[in-house]
Amino acid sequence: MLKRQHVEVEQLTEAATSSIPRPSGATSPPRTFPPVSIVIRMDQPYSRVADALLDRQFWAPDDPQKHPYDDTGWSFSHLLT
Repeated sequence: MLKRQHVEVEQLTEAATSSIPRPSGATSPPRTFPPVSIVIRMDQPYSRVADALLDRQFWAPDDPQKHPYDDTGWSFSHLLT
């Protein structure tokens, strides 16, 4: 699905370890990803497509707008489980 939308998708050939920065400035504990893990870089032209398809939609129950707008399946990952 991502490749059809021109998102660049890469696959690791060896294990890679990374720490993910948090908004507070702290860093999460290092996490090791095994070979064949899928990597989608967010510094590519179509990164917003990947973000829209893979990100989970959050909606506050007390939001005055009672009907959320779903842009190209913000909860796309739930369809694959």
